Amino acid sequence: MLAKRFVKIGIVIAGYVFAVVGASVALYVRLLFTDTAAAQAASGMYAFGDDMLFGGMLGLLSLIPTLLAFYFLRPLEKLWRWFAAACLVFALMGILLTLIGMVINGSGAYHDPIWAVVSFLGLLHIFGVPLFFAGFVVLAVIAPMGGSRRLMLFAAAAEMFTGLYTLVMLFVFHRFF
Repeated sequence: MLAKRFVKIGIVIAGYVFAVVGASVALYVRLLFTDTAAAQAASGMYAFGDDMLFGGMLGLLSLIPTLLAFYFLRPLEKLWRWFAAACLVFALMGILLTLIGMVINGSGAYHDPIWAVVSFLGLLHIFGVPLFFAGFVVLAVIAPMGGSRRLMLFAAAAEMFTGLYTLVMLFVFHRFF
């Protein structure tokens, strides 16, 4: 039993090592085909592009070991309930931040630094809505049957509401924050 647990941990760690190696290889291949003179002329922009490539590839390749880790944690029902509840709170905070941002910008109170930060956090959450929604749906499929799966589906529904509300405000009323 203990050996099986270490094998699962080793698989997940190996997946993350593979993700780092894969992102490094992608960056190396990009550097092989980079014009050195152009890279030196705009070194900051190229460095930022390298960071974006490495971070994006690392994030993409890290999805596999992360999903495996969640799958291996399926038997821990109490952990899943707490995690699903935290996801639901996060999704509900997104709704709250979006609504507060709409009110703040409608009233012109965004000049106050506190409300500007709240409005900015709502905007950041809106940009992440498609990823959060997809993540909550995938985690709901992985989650064990019962309360944790329902909570994950409620979190996905809250993210869907946030996204739909934002789209309606943007395309119907031509207001985006």
